[in-house]
Amino acid sequence: MSVTKRVNEYGIGLVEVIFALGVSIVVMTSLVSLSLFTLRSSLQSKLMLQGTKLATQELEMVRALRDAIAEDPSRSWEDFIDLVRDCNSSEDYCYVDPNSGFTDIVSSQKVVGSGASAVTIYFYATEADGSGIGDSDYPNTVRISVEASWDVGGYAKHVYNYTDLSNWR
Repeated sequence: MSVTKRVNEYGIGLVEVIFALGVSIVVMTSLVSLSLFTLRSSLQSKLMLQGTKLATQELEMVRALRDAIAEDPSRSWEDFIDLVRDCNSSEDYCYVDPNSGFTDIVSSQKVVGSGASAVTIYFYATEADGSGIGDSDYPNTVRISVEASWDVGGYAKHVYNYTDLSNWR
């Protein structure tokens, strides 16, 4: 009787191996998918923190520029407004050049990092209500808006930060 039972069990080991292989493939696919999701989320979080830090840093550099102008007796609030007037929308963006000793702005975007970790940052100035600063306007309060942007997985992500600077002198 044991001989007949052994003859009927041929192929059972092969079915078990194929089933185990299928389960292993499903588990491996799930783990790879989870790993990719985790890496993308980690990169997105890292870039959001970096973008927020850079946006705050850019606001502080604009504030330092305003303060440097205010401390110079030969310059005034109007000089600050004249510097930021051309940076008046999200299409006309600028950044403070830290190499100039906080005395100059550059009419361009600043790119920090490279590759997947590249963050683009710029600021623009408007009146406190969001309207553009006119050619002959010298408002007492100016809104400085900073945007930091980056791409993660083909999707554009942004951080916005703003502050109102006033003529405190």
